[in-house]
Amino acid sequence: IDALLDRFTLAVENVKNQPFTDTTRDAILHLKLILPSVVSHRYWIAGRRDVVDYYQDRSAFTIARDQLIFKLFQLMEKSEIFEFNMDIMQMLQSICVRDTTFSPFAITSEYIPALIKLLTSSYEELAIKSMDLLVQCAEEILITKIDHIHKIADVIAKGRSMQFLRHAASFVYACMKYLYQSPHIIPLLQIVTILIRSDDIRVLKEILKAWTVVMINRHTIFSYIRDETDDELWQLNMDLIPTGYACEIIASQSLSLKNPIVELLFCAIDKISYNENKFLLDSKVLSYLHNLLRQLDTHTAADLSEILTIINRLIYHGYDLVQKMIDEDLVSTIFRCSDMLPNLDRKMITCIFADMINFGSDDQVRYLIKKNDRMIIYLFNSLISQNKYKNMMPSFLGLHSAITKCKWLPDLSKKMKSD
Repeated sequence: IDALLDRFTLAVENVKNQPFTDTTRDAILHLKLILPSVVSHRYWIAGRRDVVDYYQDRSAFTIARDQLIFKLFQLMEKSEIFEFNMDIMQMLQSICVRDTTFSPFAITSEYIPALIKLLTSSYEELAIKSMDLLVQCAEEILITKIDHIHKIADVIAKGRSMQFLRHAASFVYACMKYLYQSPHIIPLLQIVTILIRSDDIRVLKEILKAWTVVMINRHTIFSYIRDETDDELWQLNMDLIPTGYACEIIASQSLSLKNPIVELLFCAIDKISYNENKFLLDSKVLSYLHNLLRQLDTHTAADLSEILTIINRLIYHGYDLVQKMIDEDLVSTIFRCSDMLPNLDRKMITCIFADMINFGSDDQVRYLIKKNDRMIIYLFNSLISQNKYKNMMPSFLGLHSAITKCKWLPDLSKKMKSD
């Protein structure tokens, strides 16, 4: 290990002390060759728990590494040769493999401007690698200046390759997780409104995850925007919330985007007020979820439980959504799922049936029960299978509403008695 660290430190000195020459490039290539050996040996010594050697090696490696990074950025600023700069970027990526147990993250905030400058490089590969490093910096909460976000937003707005935009979408999500309650939210939303119009699946996956953060924290975000801007800017910034495009994405019924869409709906459905039901109807949320239920073989039991939870929450948004559930014969699909998967979340199915009866109009409930009389039997079986009052309540309230809203239940009562 000592020999390897000596070689590493010597190679760093070669790079640090030499001007831009072929010898410098040879030194960088030498570093690329020996760095994996240094990393693997420091893991070995960390696993050996030799405390003295561990901290000595960590200190030696970190000092040499920090000197190297400073020199690499210095050389890259002076160089206009693509191959040379790519060597440097690859070296930086190798060094920046996160190992916070052994040493802090390699790049510090002072290098962020240099990475942002590289985003405008005429060489696409160089810009992409720079964005990759910025994603890592965002995950390490190093991007804290609003000016940096504005500059990155300007680069994205001008347009680059789809590959670049995929990495840019990852950057937005990484930043959104910790910058949503700060001035950074406005330029981040500007990037979201640009990228959510993409038709690339990988871009949309990341942007939907970013928009999920927005929806979860929407009241905090809106309050911040309102408090920090005047009325004219408030309306301008509110226009950055890309509800229409999100509706189109959900309405596309894309199974490739199933996970981020379900996660978005699961987190956001409770945040949507009654006045925003148009979003739920326009985006065809229910049709999308219904289609997912039909794809039974592609989901785990946990996935199905999450989908059923979203459907149950939709019921609270009024008669229109209950009517769509009736029109699409959602109850029959749920019964098919329950029949094929006996271990499916029975409690959630009970809540869906009970809430459809509780929140539906009298006419809706009469039609629903006439078409799906199994609902009453299911609720009754659920009621008698429980031994705790709290667990009995959904079934009990659903049955009570059914009797109140339907005047022709004697026949069903006989069925319930026989069951």
